[in-house]
Amino acid sequence: MRRITTFVTVALLSLGASAVAEAQQPQGAPAGAAGGRRMAPMAMVDRMLDSMALTTEQTAAVDALKKKYEPQMLELREQMMAARQSGADMSAFRAQNQELNGKVEAELRAILTKDQVTLLEKNKAAAEARQREMMQRGGGNRPPRD
Repeated sequence: MRRITTFVTVALLSLGASAVAEAQQPQGAPAGAAGGRRMAPMAMVDRMLDSMALTTEQTAAVDALKKKYEPQMLELREQMMAARQSGADMSAFRAQNQELNGKVEAELRAILTKDQVTLLEKNKAAAEARQREMMQRGGGNRPPRD
């Protein structure tokens, strides 16, 4: 009887904690989103360009690039989230995402100088390394487990 009482107490505490966490997410945030926040699709471009001194013309061209592709990326993200929730096959969406990212990167490289492209590649490699590290830790910004 004591085991059942303990089990029910733990189950209720778990449900309560998940309800509180869900209630704390910003309105409109997808369920299960890390802290209710997701990076804007073109924010990665901004992060990779942060360390570069872009000319006024380059900045305008990058802004136009973001305006061109962000709606497509947002739509694809919504479709991917809906497919993931329904348990659909994600391979077609991954292919579309890679194709779209390839287009953005090709146009971005055309905007940048040769030295800036080299820096872009370095920043991209660092971002991919951070992403792999987060995946190995189980995602998020948690400290590594002992």
